[in-house]
Amino acid sequence: MTRTAAFFIAFLLALPATADVYTWRDENGVLHYGDLPGDDEATVVPLATRRTDTATVTARATARAEAREASSEAFQAAQSADAASEEASRIAAEERASACNQARERLRNYINARRLYRNTDDGDREYLNSAEIDAARANAEADVADKCRGS
Repeated sequence: MTRTAAFFIAFLLALPATADVYTWRDENGVLHYGDLPGDDEATVVPLATRRTDTATVTARATARAEAREASSEAFQAAQSADAASEEASRIAAEERASACNQARERLRNYINARRLYRNTDDGDREYLNSAEIDAARANAEADVADKCRGS
């Protein structure tokens, strides 16, 4: 008996609740809404209701979730691309710094050397004359200026 009564009460509570909505104006002309009429002039507001279409709601929720997922994937892809770009920039900067250091070292050696030479095809040394040494040092200075730009 108590099970039947509990089921009946639960059934009644699960029924959709409906109530009338009233509107009226007070003596100051202010519009009021309520679930009970405020005065004799109150009128019932017609409300249009319909059942929720669960398939439509589910489809909308699924579409939103897929859009969020796609947005998240696009954001992660952009972050990965940014990280790869930063890594490439870092590597390029390291290579530029290395080339600059090598050019500076070469210039330092050219300035400090008593005599400069070049290797011939047969493995012998051919010493440079004063004009060639000046040209080699000028080329080394230009190389430093080119490779160390912005450093």
